[in-house]
Amino acid sequence: MALKVSAVLLVSIEFILFAYILLDVYTIAFFGLNRMDVFPEDRIVQLNATNEDPTVVGIGNFAVDEYNKMSGRNLKLQSVVEAMSAESKYMLLIQVVDASSFESKHYATIVEKRGRTMRLLAFDEFQM
Repeated sequence: MALKVSAVLLVSIEFILFAYILLDVYTIAFFGLNRMDVFPEDRIVQLNATNEDPTVVGIGNFAVDEYNKMSGRNLKLQSVVEAMSAESKYMLLIQVVDASSFESKHYATIVEKRGRTMRLLAFDEFQM
């Protein structure tokens, strides 16, 4: 049991670090900003019961749908593994399955949500 908890904690820490690195790359490359301008550290909130939260699941489905449109892939959301939010931005670690090969992978994604408008900022494979 302790080993499983340790593995989950390690995956959570890896996801948070990966999300910070990913966020740095995207904010610098596209907006000329650093992460602290976009996600002040004291405002990041870990979201609980992510698969039971319709907002988080909706954001995960939006990210997968947008990625499918841009890449021509046919991915389907299986679950939201981890989710964090900071004001209008959501960082999700999601598990998806490729409908053509039935291969399951994890992706880290960042979505900006302002009111009813959402925009996909990042969608990258995450190695666990």
